[in-house]
Amino acid sequence: MSNCGVLFDMDGTLIDSEPYWHNSETAVVEHYGGTWSLEQGKKLTGRTLYESGRIILEESGIEADINEVLHKILDYQIVQLKKRVPWFDGVTELLGDLAVHNVKTALVSSSYRCIVDVVCADAPKGTLDLSIAGDEVTRGKPDPEPYLVAAKSLGLSPHNCVVVEDSPSGVEAGLRAGMKVVGICGDFDFSGQPVTRQIKNLGNMCAEDFLHIVQVHD
Repeated sequence: MSNCGVLFDMDGTLIDSEPYWHNSETAVVEHYGGTWSLEQGKKLTGRTLYESGRIILEESGIEADINEVLHKILDYQIVQLKKRVPWFDGVTELLGDLAVHNVKTALVSSSYRCIVDVVCADAPKGTLDLSIAGDEVTRGKPDPEPYLVAAKSLGLSPHNCVVVEDSPSGVEAGLRAGMKVVGICGDFDFSGQPVTRQIKNLGNMCAEDFLHIVQVHD
């Protein structure tokens, strides 16, 4: 293995799961007699699951136990993911290329272990060395804890890690961890954050791009 690693966020970065989350949130809110819009759903991007649940209750006006709401959302999400994991184009090829170049990889998500396991099981065999789920850390993003735990578990210095994120809170977590950060520009613009590189399509990247980022920005 090389002495550098790439640490990936999951939702909106490796997989195009935001439509799935919106479907799950809408189904649960409607179950309790409320309504849920796409614009409301976008406010949850990059947040911890519990924080998302709190916002759902506030925004939708439904009266329900937050843990029950989150449990139902997770159940809906798992059903969708088990039918098809929506990998972004080129992402599984990138994971394979990183493995060929002996670059360590980790999936670091705010989603819970039950969700992360479904996605990891669908990834090409041997392409993800580690996964960290949101219910396995004390402080979620934008706190750096998830990325620092991942780096330590991989035996890597934060200085030799590249974080790939699509949300401001995830980018902040990577920067606070002392890592290089690649921001995927979709719903957010990272011009106000000192990211190492901004890209539009992760699937266009290759292992040498990440090795170059680590070497050039030492």
